[in-house]
Amino acid sequence: MTSSGETLNKPNEYVSQVTGMLVTWFIFLFLPFAYFISEIHSVMIFEAFVATLAIIIAFKSISDQKIAAFTIWVNVALIVWLGLLGRSTFVSVDFSTSYPVFIKALGLVLLFYIVAKSADKKGFARHSLVAATYTGLIHGLIAIQEYIEAPPIPPTWVDPALKEHVRTRCAGIFTDPNVFGAFLAVMFLLTCCALLKAENRKQIGISAASLLIIGFALLTTLSRGSWIALGAGLFCMLFFVCKDKIITGKRRAILLLILLILISITLIGPFKYRLFSIVKSKDMTIAQRTLINNAVIKNLSNFPLTGYGLHTFNQVYPQFRIVGGDYPMNAHNEFIHSMIETGHFSALLLMMLVLMITVHAWRHRNEGATITGAFFAAFFCLTVHNLSGFSSRILPTAALLSFFAAATLFHDLKKEKCYLLSKKAGIFQFVIITSLSVLCIYAGFLSYRINLQLTKANELFAANRLSEALSLCEKVIESEPENAIALSRIADIYLSLKNLNLAEEFARKAAESNPSEALYWLKLARISQLKESNETERFYLKAIGFDPASELFRLEFARYLMKIGKENEALRQLNEALKYSPGFHQVYKNYLLIEKLKNLLEKQNSDPAEIK
Repeated sequence: MTSSGETLNKPNEYVSQVTGMLVTWFIFLFLPFAYFISEIHSVMIFEAFVATLAIIIAFKSISDQKIAAFTIWVNVALIVWLGLLGRSTFVSVDFSTSYPVFIKALGLVLLFYIVAKSADKKGFARHSLVAATYTGLIHGLIAIQEYIEAPPIPPTWVDPALKEHVRTRCAGIFTDPNVFGAFLAVMFLLTCCALLKAENRKQIGISAASLLIIGFALLTTLSRGSWIALGAGLFCMLFFVCKDKIITGKRRAILLLILLILISITLIGPFKYRLFSIVKSKDMTIAQRTLINNAVIKNLSNFPLTGYGLHTFNQVYPQFRIVGGDYPMNAHNEFIHSMIETGHFSALLLMMLVLMITVHAWRHRNEGATITGAFFAAFFCLTVHNLSGFSSRILPTAALLSFFAAATLFHDLKKEKCYLLSKKAGIFQFVIITSLSVLCIYAGFLSYRINLQLTKANELFAANRLSEALSLCEKVIESEPENAIALSRIADIYLSLKNLNLAEEFARKAAESNPSEALYWLKLARISQLKESNETERFYLKAIGFDPASELFRLEFARYLMKIGKENEALRQLNEALKYSPGFHQVYKNYLLIEKLKNLLEKQNSDPAEIK
């Protein structure tokens, strides 16, 4: 191991510069649009892209491998974290759901490796700032057009009390305004840095215009979590900017003017109602977050130490939730989400990694560290957002989180004590990175093929091309005999073909494959009811056992009980459903049906035909 006074050879330096440029523009500009066009294809492209680049960098680094003293702790933490994710995949309640997400997480670790090897190279920072400026400008214009068109939004996106003040919420190409808001917040922070580091009037003008457009676009998302996250990011960045004496007062004045304009727009426009609702505990979406957290705290001792498996939150959380309405797809808190899916130690390790990155950034808050500050501000912004959102679960923003974590740690290596590793160490690293990359490509392709078949099968099923859909699902079962999604879809196909026996057979297989998924038991109950089987009531109770707060399950079960003459039991189910009501019946309208049916039963009028 030799001192950092020795420099890397020029070919390796050039490779790192090129890969840094490629990965920056790929993550910032290309990946979000690819994800919008097709999630399945974009995930495969991402995995193949990062795996290929990782192999190239590892090969070029065999002879000359620079490593910082602190890197070993980061590497150990990442390897242990990846191992915990892998373990959770193999003990998962649904392996076929977990392993594709594990491969995606592996791709994010390889992305971290690529950025770590490129972040301190010439041109990396410039490409990052330019890419953010133009990417943010494009998405900002998309958001403004969407805001002008004002498309209707789901009733769950805003508290009913604010409905008259909210024209729409812009989601851009992300289909979710909170994720879009997190993406825009990151672009805003880096564009701030681009403005402060601009070298001429043209760059100042472009950066300022982009910043104003991105800022207004962020307001149109009405994402309070993104606004708070941006505020946290700007606060962090301030510590770095104020120490940079190179930045002139003129550029700081332009930035301050833009911030004042955006704050004024917020306070005098309709956005202020959404902003002030942050402090209202009775706001619908804030109440939902609180109820999720309360349910987790209440059932903390019931969660296994090893977790239920990656990407299984939406399957297991319903049995613990304490309120009906939304069927939550995410915990809206990454640490809670990780604890439930991958175990308690995994969540603690994530916290440790965040702390390590924060401490490292704080140590680098010296003169001329504005770019490091921008990278850390972006990372911190996404971290704060994930305390109330789920941007870490969406590929484009998850990739940004990995990107900025590595950029924060490795951008300013010249101020760290670094060493050049021996050739043997370089070969060892090459073998490890190549093995992980090959696994990422191979397993990613297998997952891609199965997901593609399932997607096509769903499309064929919707088009009533049942035999073709069945053929594709059977191919999936050949590869993954316990793929519950494919088994459930086969049950749907046979149900459409009026073959109730085979429909029940495959519905049972789906439920046996993933017994914690309440929807599979509900499907069995519906099939059993069509067959007039004596197991119908048992299946309904099984479904309700795995999702006791579901007003849909209890309403459907109550109607079945009325049908077989058990009015008192039906009334009990309706009363139980109302206990889980979040209280926003004008949004969750099934509760209105429950109340109407309850009133009819109480008046001894149990004709379900009256319920429209």
